[in-house]
Amino acid sequence: MAKTWSWGEVAKGNKRAKGTGSGGTGGGFFVRGDLDYEMGDLQRLTIPYVLDENGQPKMLIYSAPIHYIEKRGFIKLQGPKGGTYSPYSIRCMNPLSQVDFEKGKEIAERGQYCALCTLASLQTTARFAKIEEKYGSVEEFKAIPKDNAEKKAFIDSLNEGDRVRASYNNQRKETNYETYMLVLRFESETKEVAGDFGVEKVSTVKLGTSGLPIWKPLLMKVSQKRIEKFTKALQDAGRNRQLAPEMIHSFTDATGQEVKTAFIDFELDFPVRNEKMNSAADLEIRAMSTEKSCITQAFVDEILGKSKDLIEKADLAWEKSHANLQEFTNDEYQSYMEDKGAYFTSLKEQYLTQNDVEFAHKVLETAKGNNQFAKKEDVEGAEATETVVVPDEKPVKENTAVADESAIPAEDLLGLGDLEI
Repeated sequence: MAKTWSWGEVAKGNKRAKGTGSGGTGGGFFVRGDLDYEMGDLQRLTIPYVLDENGQPKMLIYSAPIHYIEKRGFIKLQGPKGGTYSPYSIRCMNPLSQVDFEKGKEIAERGQYCALCTLASLQTTARFAKIEEKYGSVEEFKAIPKDNAEKKAFIDSLNEGDRVRASYNNQRKETNYETYMLVLRFESETKEVAGDFGVEKVSTVKLGTSGLPIWKPLLMKVSQKRIEKFTKALQDAGRNRQLAPEMIHSFTDATGQEVKTAFIDFELDFPVRNEKMNSAADLEIRAMSTEKSCITQAFVDEILGKSKDLIEKADLAWEKSHANLQEFTNDEYQSYMEDKGAYFTSLKEQYLTQNDVEFAHKVLETAKGNNQFAKKEDVEGAEATETVVVPDEKPVKENTAVADESAIPAEDLLGLGDLEI
C-alpha cells in the first residue's frame, strides 16, 4: 500500500472529464493532475474517506517532495504508455524531505543523498564563482544597476546553467511538495435559470438507476491554497446554518485532528477570465446546502463498502501515472538526464568540496535517527549558511564552498565510503 498523508498534515502546509456510467459504479480512474473544465463551468465533487485494513477512516492523499526542472527536457522519463516525456518536476530523494520518516531512514541507510540536491547546490556554487570571477565580489555585482545591459546579459548566461531548482523553498522556508487527493467527481450538468437577481447558473447531479449519484474517482492535484478553499467553503456553510448535523461525516485523522470535510457535496465554479489558467487559480468552491446536496447515507455506505477497491486503484494510479514522483536511485537520475549526467559530473569535478560531502553525511546520519529534533538550519538544503539575493531576482542561499583550491576531484574525496552524492 502506498504511503498517504492525512488532511491535517496537508492543511497545515507541507512542512515535512465528467463521469459516465451507472450510479455508484465508479469506473476507471481519471489520472490527470487536475479537473477537466471550461471557463464558466460548474462542477460537483466530494472528498471521501475510506476504511483501511484495520477499519480506520482515512482520506487518500499522496505527496512527494520535488525539484522543479528549470530546463525543460533536461529529464526524460518513460510514460505509462511506453513513450517518453519531459516532466516539469521530479521527486527529491533527500532523506529529510520524505513524507514518511521510515522512508527517509531507509534511503539514508542505503547511503543515498539526493543527486539533484547536490546538482542544485553546485549550480549555486558555480553561479557565485562566476560572479566573483567576473566582478570581484557579489557586493560589487549587486551595486551595478539592474537595467545595465551587460549585467542583464550576464544574468541570462548564469540562468542557462540551471537545470533543476532546490527542493527547499527559501522564501516559504519549507520543502516543495506535489500532492494528489482522491475525490469522487459527480456527473452533472449546468443550466442557466432566471433568479431573483437575474440569470443564475445551477448545477444538477445526475443519478443512476440505483438512485445514487453517478461518479468517477480522480486523483486531483491539490495545493494548500485549494485545501484552504475546501475548508473555508465548509466553514461558510456552517456559519450560515446551511448544513444539518447529519450532513457532517467527521472523523479523526492520523494527526489527531477532527476532519469535517469528508462526504460534503462541493460545487466548483470556474469563473470566466482572460486566460484559462486564471480561471482555475480563481476557482470558487461552495458547500451545497442540505436541501441541494446529493450526498445521502446510502451513498456514504456504498463508498465505504468499496474502500478496498478504491485504495488499490488509487495506489495503482499514483504509482503508474506519476512516474516523476516515484523513487529514484542516483544512477537512475543520471540515466534520465539528457546528457546522461555529463553536466552534473562537470560541476562535481569543478566545485564539489569536502564540506559538501560532510554535509551529506550529516544529513544521512540525522535521517537515521529521530530527525524531528534536528535543527532546521543544520539540515535544510545543501547549500547554505546565509540567505542572500543575487541580482538575477532568484533567492538563493549563499554557498561557502566556492571554486578555489578547496575543490577536489570527487574520486579523491575523503570519507566518501558508500555515500552516493
